[in-house]
Amino acid sequence: MNLRKFLVAGFTAVMMAGFGALASSAASVPNIQVRSNGAENEYEVTLQNVSSETYGVQFDLTVDSDKDVTVNWADGDSGNVQKAVQTDSNGKTQITFYVSELRPLSNSSNVQVATIVTDRELNSSSFATSGYMKTVNQNQKSTVYQDVMLDTKLTPDGSNSGSGSDNSSGNNSGSNSGNNKPSDTNQSQNTSRPSGSQQITVSQTNTTGKQETDKNQTTEGTQKTLAWKDISSQVKTVSGKKTLAITIEQGQQLDADILRNAIEQKISVTLQYGNYQWTFDGANGGSVPDKQKFYDFSLEMLSQHNLTAAAEGSDLLQFAVQYQGQMPCPASLTITVGADYAGQILYLAYYDELAATLQKTAEAVVNQDGTVVFPIENAAKYIVTSKDLWTAAAKTEEMSVQTSEQSQSTALDLSGNVVVTVPPMMTEEELEAQEAAQETTENEEISATDESETLEQNAQSDSENQSQEDSKAVVVIASIAVVILFGAVIAFLFVRVANKRRS
Repeated sequence: MNLRKFLVAGFTAVMMAGFGALASSAASVPNIQVRSNGAENEYEVTLQNVSSETYGVQFDLTVDSDKDVTVNWADGDSGNVQKAVQTDSNGKTQITFYVSELRPLSNSSNVQVATIVTDRELNSSSFATSGYMKTVNQNQKSTVYQDVMLDTKLTPDGSNSGSGSDNSSGNNSGSNSGNNKPSDTNQSQNTSRPSGSQQITVSQTNTTGKQETDKNQTTEGTQKTLAWKDISSQVKTVSGKKTLAITIEQGQQLDADILRNAIEQKISVTLQYGNYQWTFDGANGGSVPDKQKFYDFSLEMLSQHNLTAAAEGSDLLQFAVQYQGQMPCPASLTITVGADYAGQILYLAYYDELAATLQKTAEAVVNQDGTVVFPIENAAKYIVTSKDLWTAAAKTEEMSVQTSEQSQSTALDLSGNVVVTVPPMMTEEELEAQEAAQETTENEEISATDESETLEQNAQSDSENQSQEDSKAVVVIASIAVVILFGAVIAFLFVRVANKRRS
């Protein structure tokens, strides 16, 4: 065995894992995001980079308002501890959030905590945080952060978009008093896929690129709202049916009045986003809430390794609709997946992060041009797969009932529908630890192989040496035997000659 090679490889693996852990710890600090959901005076409060090991959290948010705000919790489970304490802070309202659950707060890295409703419209400078956050894991071991960042994404116009945090110079450091590990943002992981299956990329600006939303960047003043007056003249009537086709530019949002008028005038509206498009059938009725000011139907492409694992590598797309909630009227999403999938059935599933499940909502055959159309009732996070996981899951669930064994990959929702369980998203530290363990295992296997080969070579060498020594001994013995035999023959002849002479 080459001991030096093994020690060098092991030392290198340990050092890489150590430096990787240091780098990831700096990159995986949680942060707070406040964004407008398009409704008047309503703002969603979301935590990002949250570890799947986090069961509880405490953080604060200061709102530039001298009146209490309304807090609507995202998770309506009454069994959880959800508390918002509001205090006056120099004429502003400071809200301290306390959330504790019997399960991890997030199955991925983000979790919407609540929606707050204020008495007036606010801008980015109307929000701030002290930067303090405390998280606890299942064993109540805590991690404290002192410089948590605040990211604000508010109204579509640029006048009130920007960072509302007074901690923009923080060092993003956290002091660990337990083994709770905060996670990084959505991380991709190499996962084996079935033959012929690979993830599709979708772009708003072209048909080949991949649109990624950087969740840690503040929205700059580049967004605009497309109003009804800008496109009302483009309504066409063909065979008695009214249609309106709109091309949406990067970062552009839709004034809610467009869909209000579409529903009122029974117009079918198509929103074109590069190689995907939305169709809203206003002719079949619907309703836009009075408080809704604008919609953002753009897609954020995801690449979560836990979704890939749940889909058994058959996921072609993972995406989140920027607007979250019920669609204002019957809607369908057309996505380009490629002509290679023409004629194949694809499956659309809703990703319930709180329940950590995938629920199939639709299935459709890919058209000859490589597009597939899915109806969508609620804007949320979804995954498109090439494999019918739910039929297989139903069979597995049935077998589990018959054998009284519980399946780890399937479950039943409250309506009795079979859903696929999504494993927790591994933190960056856990991914690196897994890679380090795999590398160590590989090194050990290489070392064991080297040692085996060395022992085999030594045994072979010893065998060869022994064979050579045995051969030498045989030659010596044979030589002695020949000498003795020769001597005996000579003696015999000598005696015989002597006897003849006597006679």
